[in-house]
Amino acid sequence: MITAAVVSLFLQLVLKWDSDKPRDFAYLMLVTVAITTVVWVTVTMLTPAEPIEKLSAFYKRRQARRPWLEQSRRGNRILPVHMLTESSLLSF
Repeated sequence: MITAAVVSLFLQLVLKWDSDKPRDFAYLMLVTVAITTVVWVTVTMLTPAEPIEKLSAFYKRRQARRPWLEQSRRGNRILPVHMLTESSLLSF
């Protein structure tokens, strides 16, 4: 979000792109999204991943209680994701 704000302000204040003009607004949006996406992907790739133990602990701590889900799985052929196969998806 910081990148998007900096890029947008730079384009409007320094390069004088007028967001009230439709063509300038379109270019402003396209350039802002493009630069923001490049920065986002770069930061994602450069940031180390969290250990699987930490992710598992978070998942176990934050998993919502869903008693209705277990009941519906027993009665309505709802399969857990790890049990889905192409044939089970096509049989519905």
